[in-house]
Amino acid sequence: MKKPPFLSLIYCSISLFFFYSCGSHFSSLKQEKHLLGGDRDEHQCIPSAGYQWSELKKQCIRPFELPLKLLNADKTYGAYICFSNNNEWAEVFSPEGQFLLHKTADNYYLQSDQKSVNIVLKKIQDVWRLDIRNGQVLYAEPNHFTIQ
Repeated sequence: MKKPPFLSLIYCSISLFFFYSCGSHFSSLKQEKHLLGGDRDEHQCIPSAGYQWSELKKQCIRPFELPLKLLNADKTYGAYICFSNNNEWAEVFSPEGQFLLHKTADNYYLQSDQKSVNIVLKKIQDVWRLDIRNGQVLYAEPNHFTIQ
C-alpha cells in the first residue's frame, strides 16, 4: 500500500525540525563549554592547570611538583617550598598564602613584620618544619610530624 504524498511531507518536516533543534542545542553547549587552560591570571599563568606565579623563580610553576612538600598534622593539606639558586630565599605555597622567606641561619628562613615573627621554615634533626602562627608547627615533612 502506497502512503499518501502529504504524509511523507509531514515526516520530512518533523525530521528537519528535529535535526535543526538538536543542532542548535549542541551549538549552544559548545559555546558555554570552558576549555582547560582558557583562564589566565595577571602573569599569564593558567590556574586551572595548577600553575601559580613564583616571585622567586619569576615564572609560572606548579607548586605540587616542587621537591619539598610538607603536610599538616592530619595530612589533609600541603605546603610546598622552593628555594632560590643560592639558597638565600625560600618561597612557600600554602593554603594560608604565598610567602617569601629570607635565610637568617643555616636551614632557617623567616618572614617577619615589625611586631613579631610570622612565618618560620626550619630544618630540625633533618626534618623541615613550617610555623606560620605563634610558633606552632603547622606543616612538616610526611612521616615526621611532631609538634614541638
